[in-house]
Amino acid sequence: MGFVLCLHLVTAQGTWVASDHAELIFTARRLLTARTFDFAPAGQTVPGMRWLQGEPGQPLRPRLFPGTAFALLPFVAVDHALGLDRTPDLGFFVHFSGSLFVAAALALMGFTLRREGASDRAAIAAILVAGTAWPLWQISRRGGAEALLALLVCGFLLARSLRSFAGRLCLIIALPWCHPTGSLLAPVLAVSDAVMPGFRSRRVQTLSLLAAAVSATLSVFVLWNWLYHGNFFGGGYALYGARRAIATLNPFDVAATYLHTSLLFAPVLVLFALGGALQAGREGLRLFALPLVLLLLHVTLFSLYTTPTAIEPARRLAVVWLVFAYAAGRSFDALPLSRLAAFSLVALSMLNGLYWYRLIEAEFYPWYSALGEPWNWEPLILWITWSLEGHPFWHSLVPVVLLSVAAAIAALQASRAFLKPRPFDRLG
Repeated sequence: MGFVLCLHLVTAQGTWVASDHAELIFTARRLLTARTFDFAPAGQTVPGMRWLQGEPGQPLRPRLFPGTAFALLPFVAVDHALGLDRTPDLGFFVHFSGSLFVAAALALMGFTLRREGASDRAAIAAILVAGTAWPLWQISRRGGAEALLALLVCGFLLARSLRSFAGRLCLIIALPWCHPTGSLLAPVLAVSDAVMPGFRSRRVQTLSLLAAAVSATLSVFVLWNWLYHGNFFGGGYALYGARRAIATLNPFDVAATYLHTSLLFAPVLVLFALGGALQAGREGLRLFALPLVLLLLHVTLFSLYTTPTAIEPARRLAVVWLVFAYAAGRSFDALPLSRLAAFSLVALSMLNGLYWYRLIEAEFYPWYSALGEPWNWEPLILWITWSLEGHPFWHSLVPVVLLSVAAAIAALQASRAFLKPRPFDRLG
């Protein structure tokens, strides 16, 4: 996990590039400074956010669900206290929230795997393959609701392992308030115990969690969409053509795009999860059912409800691949792989993530191409931006060196689990 966190921080972008992220940060700032969700009084706009739309005669209101904004409040509070939120970047520390949420999610997943009997090697492989896959890497860099969803889902998996009904209940209620896909995640997670042995003794709890998931989703429709925005179904999205996004494209084409692109993003992860499930028998297939159902539901949703500019398989399915990693970690020890083969596949997965990172995130400094500078093909990275903006060179050098050294140490420690011929302890 330390290696993944250092990798994400070395490649941190340090600003927002997606309008969703900027809007969530600004919502948190308004909650902190004005104790309101409203962005501006009727007829006024927010500088630098020209995409925002408001009802005539009504205050300018946020489009996105408020749960993520609440989670960003501590980061925004620090930036505000230090005066770092008065720039077009909307802050400094808040842009590391995605990295911290994803790192915490991976840590919880690794702890859960070890607690449920997975070996050191299995837990490390799951963390590395998930954390360096491009979907998780992207949401770590860009922040937003998906990184928080990842943390909540891994928190649920741990609470389920601990048999904590209160913990699962709180997380189930929180999910629909963070993102529309939370209304998919919550009920599926709530009934995920139904395929596991001993379900009869837990069915009352499972039905209670399912009722909580449905109630939480309805509360979003009533409190946020209807009472606050005045539109029961569209909510904050109503002004942005929410209805026009229904079946505007051929759903089969969109579904095929999501599936084949996603397999390119995380081929080793899918191989581990599917191969482990087949090798582990009935128990492995039960574990594989959860990520498979989530994948099919997410692909179905986005194939029916999307626009040409909103087809983003990496971001939209990132949380699903995290659940695949959990299933892969649980059944990894059943795979007939030598230490070298397992290590090679993990390394291959990391190289695949690096390939997509370079391919998709490159050319964020296009204004330097006219000057013939070498940065026009570089991804947006905070430390490069600081150098180009004239910050002292050591401002960039010191963090990069420290993070690189820490990543190298973490990588060496993780590699021992694959290369040293020693038994792997299990937790009962």
